[in-house]
Amino acid sequence: MMNKNDFYNLGVKICLFFSILLVFSCSHEDNTFPSSKKQNETVQPSPYNHFITSTVDHLYQFCPAGDVVCYNDMSLTIKTVDFFKSLGPKNSLLGSYNNIFYTTRKYLVENEFSDEAKSFLSDKLNFLAEWNKAQDNSTPEKQLENLEFIYSSLKYFIQNPTITNEEFKALFM
Repeated sequence: MMNKNDFYNLGVKICLFFSILLVFSCSHEDNTFPSSKKQNETVQPSPYNHFITSTVDHLYQFCPAGDVVCYNDMSLTIKTVDFFKSLGPKNSLLGSYNNIFYTTRKYLVENEFSDEAKSFLSDKLNFLAEWNKAQDNSTPEKQLENLEFIYSSLKYFIQNPTITNEEFKALFM
């Protein structure tokens, strides 16, 4: 049976989870053109989140004081963000799509952020980012469709680590 303190701790963890989810899913882009353009014209919103391009050290603020598990989890998230930033400015944006980010994070954690795991993911994500650049990304729907393909492809590469980029391209692209 759950006592009052257990219920309170569960509530804190749920609030922490949704706060983190909110931080990662908020888009901070301005959807209107500057005043030098037409005032009523809007830009299509992007399916990308923008936390990848900003500082993430503030994530530790979501952890209750002394919660080592939370601090460790945030540390792994920050290490994953740093991994994505190492891919370069254009390719790192793949990490702003939550499914790709958390699939990558899980793989890196399971492989203890080894150089081999980072190298494997860098190769695959750079390959998929190059494919994405050649695709039609003119609308949010098309961007999302391409990101879903990249996400599925990344999962396939992780489940089939011996497949080469060329073999994958021949099979699916």
